[in-house]
Amino acid sequence: MEVQERLDPEEWAGIMGRFVGILAEGVRRFGGTIDKFTGDGIMALFGAPVAQEDHARRACHAALHLSRAIADYADDLRRQQGLELHVRLGLNSGEVVVGRVGEDDLRLDPTALGHPVGLAQRMESLAEPETTYLTESTARLVEGWFHLTDLGPRRVKGVRAPIRIFRLEGAAPRVSGTRPRAALSAAPLVGRGRR
Repeated sequence: MEVQERLDPEEWAGIMGRFVGILAEGVRRFGGTIDKFTGDGIMALFGAPVAQEDHARRACHAALHLSRAIADYADDLRRQQGLELHVRLGLNSGEVVVGRVGEDDLRLDPTALGHPVGLAQRMESLAEPETTYLTESTARLVEGWFHLTDLGPRRVKGVRAPIRIFRLEGAAPRVSGTRPRAALSAAPLVGRGRR
């Protein structure tokens, strides 16, 4: 908002166009879907509308990629225009409904609805600049695949009990041919059935 106030609307639109382009490329690179533009960011989905067994890992890889890409863009803006751009990311995993909102003549594009969506937004708003915060439900799905810092339980607006929050630090090194046992057993298989 502070940067936006100082700039001409066309200049701001150009900055946001490039910013959203970087975000969209990073999300799509890891198999995610852009759900909506939020004014100064995006909401993305992994594992919906197309099921992905490794959706949480994909989201974490995308978050790490986006953090680097946006940091590079922010450096360019700082050097060329003297502007400061900071990004915060929030991840949560859970069941949502993806579908059209509204009735008949006022039907809006498909979107994700449910408590997990709001909790992801809360993680983003709690995160420090240049960090990604995860809920415990996402942290359990990526355990062993990524380095996480446990920030402990916190009260979150709209949630009755405190929830444990984690900061995404980076990908964990893997020994060739091995996979973390916890990550393999934490998520149910999707799209599998008897023939």
